[in-house]
Amino acid sequence: MTVEDKQSGNFAFTTQTTTFEIGKKAVTVTADSDSKTYDGTALTKNTYTSTVLAEGDVIESVTVTGSQTEVGSSDNVPSAAVIKNAKNVDVTNCYSITYVNGTLTVNACQSSEAVIALAIPTEGYTYDGTEKTPAVTVTIGTMTVANTEYTVSYADNVNAGTATVTVEDKQGGNFAFAPVSKTFEIGKATVTVTAADQTKGYGDTDPELTYTADGLVGSDEISGTLGRTDGEDVGNHDINLGSLNAGSNYTLILAGNGAKLTITPKSLKDQNIEIGIKDYASCSVEVKQDGVLIADNNYTAAKHATKENTVTVTGTGNYADKIDVTLVS
Repeated sequence: MTVEDKQSGNFAFTTQTTTFEIGKKAVTVTADSDSKTYDGTALTKNTYTSTVLAEGDVIESVTVTGSQTEVGSSDNVPSAAVIKNAKNVDVTNCYSITYVNGTLTVNACQSSEAVIALAIPTEGYTYDGTEKTPAVTVTIGTMTVANTEYTVSYADNVNAGTATVTVEDKQGGNFAFAPVSKTFEIGKATVTVTAADQTKGYGDTDPELTYTADGLVGSDEISGTLGRTDGEDVGNHDINLGSLNAGSNYTLILAGNGAKLTITPKSLKDQNIEIGIKDYASCSVEVKQDGVLIADNNYTAAKHATKENTVTVTGTGNYADKIDVTLVS
């Protein structure tokens, strides 16, 4: 500022000059805050507020930088404000600007509607002694939840039967949901039993029924024995699975048309057969096996065509062969 005397005035003095300072006006620019529920997209907020400017001055622009996608909070940062006066002159340097950050907050997606989908092979699962761990997809509404957001556990997923998958959210993640479970089935493995054909004579003890098995896993074993249809008469008797059991992980089947136990007729010539003539005139005989009478429908008796006092006994049904028996006088 400069002061000069006026000519012809009451005072005459030399021109005086002095200075003074005009301070910058303080202004605070605050970035706005915002929040939302996690949806996989970025949260931004580009608006702000400010304290009062000098009359006629306006804030033309402020750069607001901030972005939050995952659950959590971060700063929304204002900077680089541009202030102009009524004449559109940049007066930014006339202000002492304080910037205050806002906060961007993304909250976890709270839901009880989590849905599990399992990637089960088209042919399904069959017991093979290993754990079955189908891949899991979790969705909430239209959103697919990243596998980093949850844990997966499996139960009862080795043996045949119903297995369970349980999905739980991770604490502090983008999603919060109650544990949800889904089941899937593990089918029984098939074991094919091939029985061997067997033969025995009528009245003899059954031979051991033997077999081979294909389809067992690892050290798994079959217990029990083969069986056969009831009956001791001559003919073919089906061999069946009897009491064979490989446990709850298996279904046993007989190969092909199955095996047979063939009972062949007993020869009347065997050492344990005794034949005696009760009455030659009527050709009445009695036949015993191991001392036990044999029913007369198992043989026929007729006088020999040329031999005196001789009866020919012919086996039928469960007995075979012919034998001549002579009456002992």
